[in-house]
Amino acid sequence: MYIEEYLENIIEVNHKAGGGSVAAFNGALAASLMIKAYNMAKKSNPEVEQRLGFEYYQNLQNLKNDFTRLVTEDGEIFGKVLEAYKLPKETREDRHYRREKIQETLKGAIDSPFEIIIKALKLFENIFVFVEFSNPVINSEIAVAKNQLIASIESAMVNMKVNIKAIDDKEYKIKKQNSILKIYQNLEYNKKKLQNFLERNL
Repeated sequence: MYIEEYLENIIEVNHKAGGGSVAAFNGALAASLMIKAYNMAKKSNPEVEQRLGFEYYQNLQNLKNDFTRLVTEDGEIFGKVLEAYKLPKETREDRHYRREKIQETLKGAIDSPFEIIIKALKLFENIFVFVEFSNPVINSEIAVAKNQLIASIESAMVNMKVNIKAIDDKEYKIKKQNSILKIYQNLEYNKKKLQNFLERNL
């Protein structure tokens, strides 16, 4: 999908791209920047590849691919939610089936941004592994990647919170709300840790 087409999908009133998709796109941008930072470091310091190994590079590529998949997948999942809300509700059986499908698809709409968040936190971990090989030029790429990751996580959490409100399953709802609290704590720790590093080295 070309960028102009993607932006038009965001503008249009449809399920193809919205906040969840943009959250995934932020993650994809962050992963791409970290791959660039890795390639820059490797070019100037052969020890980077020797120390980190091919597995590190592959982890970054896998995260970029996962985020890219979620850019479109999140919209498809939300489309299923909209379809569930359009189901007939004339009879008691219709209403019962419709309610079940809405709850089922809403859980999918929660799991998608949750996956985005987990991938973003994983990318934070990869950044911390890499920073010892960085320099002031590379650190500017890391700083922008950090900002994209924060946007990715905070945007995805908006979608989670909105959809959780409509969930009837109390046990599921509490579990996800507890997950959000832990994510906030993890995010704040990662933000401060990386910001302290960048302030010292930019």
